[in-house]
Amino acid sequence: MEVEKTIDVGRLVGFQLKGSEDSLKTIIEGEGVGEGFEKEETQMKVSSVDLEQFWDNSTYGWEAVDSYGRSGGGGGEKVNVVNVYAPIDREERLCLWNELKELKNVRDGIWLFMGDFNEVRCKEDRFSMLVCNSSMEEFNSFIRDCELVEFNMGGRKFTWMSPDGKRLSKIDRFLVNDLFLETWTFVAVTALPRLHSDHCPIVLISDYVDFGPIPFKFFNSWLLLDGLSDVVRISWEKNLENRRYDLNLLKKLRRLKGDIKLWRNSLRLKENEEMSNLTKKVDWLELQAGTQPLSSLEREMRKKWLQRINEIDDIKRLDLKQKAIIRWDVDGMKIAEEIKKAIWSCGNDKASGPDGFTFKFLKEYWEVLKEDIVNFVKEFEVMGRISNGCNASFISLITKKSDPLVLSDYRPVNLIGCMYKIIFKILATRLKMIMEKIIGLEQSAYVEGRTMEGLSVCLKDACDHLILRGISLPNNGPILSHLMYADDVMIVGEWYELNFINLNRILRCFHLSSGLKVNLGKSKVFGIGVDNLDIDRLASILHCEPGCFPFKYLGLPIGANMNLVKSWNSIIEKFKNKLSIWKAKNLSFGGRLTLVKSVLGSLPLFYFALFKAPKKVIAVLEGIRRRFLWGGVENCKKIHWVAWETITRPKKLGGFGVGDLRSMNIALLAKWWWRFRVEQNSLWSSCIRALHNTRGIDGMAFARCGIPGPWLKIYQINWELDEWNIGLDDLFCRKLGDGKHTHFWKDKWCGDIILRMEFPELYKIESEKNCKVSDRINIGDSVVFQGMWKRCPRSGRESVELEKMTSMVADTTLSRKTDS
Repeated sequence: MEVEKTIDVGRLVGFQLKGSEDSLKTIIEGEGVGEGFEKEETQMKVSSVDLEQFWDNSTYGWEAVDSYGRSGGGGGEKVNVVNVYAPIDREERLCLWNELKELKNVRDGIWLFMGDFNEVRCKEDRFSMLVCNSSMEEFNSFIRDCELVEFNMGGRKFTWMSPDGKRLSKIDRFLVNDLFLETWTFVAVTALPRLHSDHCPIVLISDYVDFGPIPFKFFNSWLLLDGLSDVVRISWEKNLENRRYDLNLLKKLRRLKGDIKLWRNSLRLKENEEMSNLTKKVDWLELQAGTQPLSSLEREMRKKWLQRINEIDDIKRLDLKQKAIIRWDVDGMKIAEEIKKAIWSCGNDKASGPDGFTFKFLKEYWEVLKEDIVNFVKEFEVMGRISNGCNASFISLITKKSDPLVLSDYRPVNLIGCMYKIIFKILATRLKMIMEKIIGLEQSAYVEGRTMEGLSVCLKDACDHLILRGISLPNNGPILSHLMYADDVMIVGEWYELNFINLNRILRCFHLSSGLKVNLGKSKVFGIGVDNLDIDRLASILHCEPGCFPFKYLGLPIGANMNLVKSWNSIIEKFKNKLSIWKAKNLSFGGRLTLVKSVLGSLPLFYFALFKAPKKVIAVLEGIRRRFLWGGVENCKKIHWVAWETITRPKKLGGFGVGDLRSMNIALLAKWWWRFRVEQNSLWSSCIRALHNTRGIDGMAFARCGIPGPWLKIYQINWELDEWNIGLDDLFCRKLGDGKHTHFWKDKWCGDIILRMEFPELYKIESEKNCKVSDRINIGDSVVFQGMWKRCPRSGRESVELEKMTSMVADTTLSRKTDS
């Protein structure tokens, strides 16, 4: 019946759908829905007379589904459904966004916007098409101002395709408000196959899914509550008859979970009841204060009640923070200490596994749990395995893309229990002791159980035999051929055909010998200063795709000009997506403050650790944080009761401890100065020295203008810190080894002073101001200072400084180790 009606309606508007009955039936019935965007009525049959009275325009059409049994009707909620067909013209679209915004502001209830918006939300929503950034931002601003949320779409990535199939775009979507999410919790959006239209149908399906009981999770805030210690001690002291220590520990943890659940549920009921009663009492007193002054006793009671309300709210806020951070030849006392060290090295708020317990809990009740945990580890040492059920885990799928289509679009994360984590941490700690001896400079990480280090050796041998030609850096710098991080490999070299042919042969040999095959489907070839046709030709040798700059590697942009604001758009969008207005509306001020500190303070860290953010980017990000904290929106400001400079101050200085992003960016970049001094033998510092030709200024940061990359901005951080009266060089303290890499006058190596600042008169007459400690200190039977002066020190201040400095360096000791 519905198929025929659809064909009839289509014929009226110009579609010839004869012969498409089966396809239409699949669309209408195959997805478990009667029709997209329908409205049910409580009467069994609906006639055209009933519906045509709502519209006097003959261009409107309608479809209805007959009610079945007791279906139909509503619960009295106001539901606003807007079917959108946005115009192509940008100015007309902007007018539409403003009209829809005004419409939503004057009507309450549940809101659903659906249809063809003729605009995308990010560059990834279009393929082989230009993107207007300003128009895209206007659309995103409309969504944020209306406090709407978009569902991730399954089935396919794009909803529109050009007739020639070359251009694709995602312009059809569903947008809902928070009341919709509260009313229909289990909702999914699916894109169906495209038939006769250039758009594919999208269906919104609401279906309850029973995922089973909620897993137990221990919150560290419970450690602040009274009564938990008694529950843990009583539950743990109950004996179990098991020969296997791992099974005994597992059953004790299971029993403890049940006891803690009962205790927490009963306590939560009391807290909710207490919170409700205290709120009513405070509200009553405040109403009384409007008619007559409160007595001293009433003011004291109000203060006491508010303090208790804040205590209960603090417990809830700690839970919110924990949710938001959501990464043997030993015996007796020695193994107990090793286990304790492994547990204490793990973060308190690490995500828990199936057992639900955090490391904070294990640390708090270590004396109670210690004996069983030590016995479990000792048993594993002897048996070499864990009993079934003791190493159960949760596999969580984290989406890599906004609209995942296949399993490879997800990143699996294995959440293991605390028992397995303890074993793994102990083994990892022992392995770490010998990692430096077996891992090369080119490898930044190690994959357990793999032989990826074999590929590094193969590539190095190929360069040594000139089979593969890497890039020789100037000024006697290293030869770069490959960089590895875990199972990610970046291979660099000269641009000529034989290099690609030999690389293909090396990868083929590595595959045959190790069983590990490089995924060429995910690999790309990039050329610098090379014609695109030549890139396509040589990429075909490796059977991979050609790439273009900029691109992302390990989450950071390569080849992008980070001085431009548009290069930071991805970070800005992450901020805006994390701080939807509907989230701010549903959180208390304390909750928003926690989110600003724990989430927003860490979002840009990866970029900030390498790139200097433009001032405009910092201003935009700080504005987002500031508006979210006070619950405002872009076009509707709310009162900011405390200056942002005060909020970003440390708590000991009267602030909220939020921290400002500019200081965070500068501090992270300044750390490279420290790393440059400490990691002088690392590959990256050798490359910096070769490219920027540091020459004789060993151990000191230096940068040459005109060389692209982030190092110039990192070097210039020193100038910015000088404006704050912070001398970056003055903060570093060298630890003497052989004294060959430490500047005698310019480095801080003799206590907390720098000799050139402590003895300025002697520094003036020094003939070689860049001399090293080993050049001036001669250690024989005693420590002798060997100065080289432009002239002999004269009596007076120079002789006083010489005597004082000679006495100061008399306790200097040198060794064969390298300075650090």
